[in-house]
Amino acid sequence: MAGKGLRYWQFEERCRSQWRFAHDNEVSEFLSDMVRTAEQHVLYLGPDDKLWRARLGCDEENSPALDEEGTTVAIAKAFDATKMMPNMAFAGEGRVSPRGILTLYATMDEATAVAEVRPHVGAAVTVAELQLHRRLRIVDCHGLHAARTSLFEHQRDSSAANWKQLNLAFAQPLYDLARTDHYAPTQIVAEQFRRAGFDGVAFHSSLSPGMNVAIFDPSSALAVAAQVFIVREMMVKYALEPQQQSWQSKP
Repeated sequence: MAGKGLRYWQFEERCRSQWRFAHDNEVSEFLSDMVRTAEQHVLYLGPDDKLWRARLGCDEENSPALDEEGTTVAIAKAFDATKMMPNMAFAGEGRVSPRGILTLYATMDEATAVAEVRPHVGAAVTVAELQLHRRLRIVDCHGLHAARTSLFEHQRDSSAANWKQLNLAFAQPLYDLARTDHYAPTQIVAEQFRRAGFDGVAFHSSLSPGMNVAIFDPSSALAVAAQVFIVREMMVKYALEPQQQSWQSKP
């Protein structure tokens, strides 16, 4: 489909401001093309692969007696396995699934798991190791992010550009929690992948160099171990956007 069809940004705009659930021919063709080309971007994960999932906070328990009077102090204790898996009571809007549909959001490394919950310095974070029960076929958007090609270089190939933009859309954090409509485009694409028989989506983390993995069926994995981390330091990187201007005060 080089040079033909909708670009991702056009699909995104239609989903947000025109049609959410009813799709015209162009949108239907766009989604069909994404599903068809997804077969070229498959990542296989299985029981030998480790995944990680984090949650802010931890439980507490009393320490052993510190003296003859039985004095104890509270010590950090990792959340148990049930608290580290998706729960319908807390299934809010996400990049991959809408409210009320459970999806297991995980990462490929511990550092990314911690970063994804956006902790502050001094925060306790429980991180669980997940064990997969079966082999999963994941749509790998992350691989397109890692490729050393730019959107400009893909300008004549709409399919390649769409995959690059899709990865960026999955990775983009939502800062205005009231604008859940911004999740609609990626939720629609993810649902098409799920309907086509894929088991999840992998995409770049905007908060860490690592990779996120969203698994459509949370029962595909189980939390087998967990530990508590305390955030000691954070690094902030920033850059001036090209459209920004510098203003000088007049004397």
